[in-house]
Amino acid sequence: MSDAFRLFFLESIQATIQQDASQEALLALLKFAAPSLTIDEMLAMPPKDRSRLMKVLKTRVHPDKHPNESSVTEIFQNVQIFYDECIGNFSKGSFTRDRDSKASRRRRKRSRSAGQLATGKTYPSNYSCFDQWPYMKACITTVTGSDKPKSLNMPNANVLPAYQAYRCINYRGSVAHGRIITRHETFEDVETKSEKKYSVQEIFDSFGGAKELETVETIKDELMNCGPVVSASFHLLDAYLERLNVSENAFVREANGETHELLIVGWCLTPYGEAWQVEPIINDTDVASQILEIGFGQFDIDEVVLAPGNSLEHISWQPGPYFDYDFSDVENWREWKEMDLPIGENDLKDLAKCFQSGLMSGEAFVLRDETKHAHSGTYKVKNIRWEEESKEWFIQVNQFVSEAIDEIVD
Repeated sequence: MSDAFRLFFLESIQATIQQDASQEALLALLKFAAPSLTIDEMLAMPPKDRSRLMKVLKTRVHPDKHPNESSVTEIFQNVQIFYDECIGNFSKGSFTRDRDSKASRRRRKRSRSAGQLATGKTYPSNYSCFDQWPYMKACITTVTGSDKPKSLNMPNANVLPAYQAYRCINYRGSVAHGRIITRHETFEDVETKSEKKYSVQEIFDSFGGAKELETVETIKDELMNCGPVVSASFHLLDAYLERLNVSENAFVREANGETHELLIVGWCLTPYGEAWQVEPIINDTDVASQILEIGFGQFDIDEVVLAPGNSLEHISWQPGPYFDYDFSDVENWREWKEMDLPIGENDLKDLAKCFQSGLMSGEAFVLRDETKHAHSGTYKVKNIRWEEESKEWFIQVNQFVSEAIDEIVD
């Protein structure tokens, strides 16, 4: 079992090497070996003396000294990376942050393992969004201009970022909706008419914002709490494709040698370490049977990972006609098969507009939470009555599931 002083020591070093490469950060690092060291002494110190202090520090952080700490190997490696980065800037006479130092800092973040040292949080060795939200499997998405679900065509490299962004949006739509969606967000004619190459960032921004997930832990948290994410940095190589036993539709082959956006849907533990689970571009069979595995950090897969910045609960994921009702105080109302709703005269008029042949025609309509449009369900009116005592109209509605939904599930 770990002692508190050991954990504090390792956590302090880990926090130090997450900083930008500056003379203050280098001093903070070397102080773990020489607590009384001043910045003037460090700047005047011969290189061999700095190397000597670094050797002392690495001895104290060596994995052999901390056999019960699973993250110490990554810390040990990152200490050297950070030191080399600081010395590189020191040799140039500058500690200013540049593009290379940002990339190095991100690599140090990525190399952390499950985060037990920093947060005490552990993660399952295997996780899949499709296991967490089974109805996602029936979410047939499209990037062409139609709300009717249909099979996807293979995108070209120019529209691949938008294609993956919209797949992510629609999967997360089913999470926000809490069931299968029957209306899909589309990027009209993106495959044939668009001259602009839209980025994943731009697509997510159009839905209310995007966020970058900068560590393995934040990627895992996002997958577990919100749904799939998009890698916007994976580099596809010919040599890699030659070694893979996957279908022709797993990747956009014309993106060889370039960035190839990927939809990350989970992770797993393999004999070679942890790997991200990635959905192929088009599944030839069942969703789960075609999942690909790409190791953490391989080909920059987790260098830039993006996710929508909001829950997408402002979007309706079923086609209308809509009747909005305030369900803010009833979180589980969609589980009810039958409801008796009090409504005012103006609401009754709005409800009547949903039907071409009258309230009692048996036509289906979408009952939607006016505060969260994603929370909706299809219903039919069973009865309507006037209550003299309360001076209110009441409508009795029954939940309705169309045959089209049954076909999607099957």
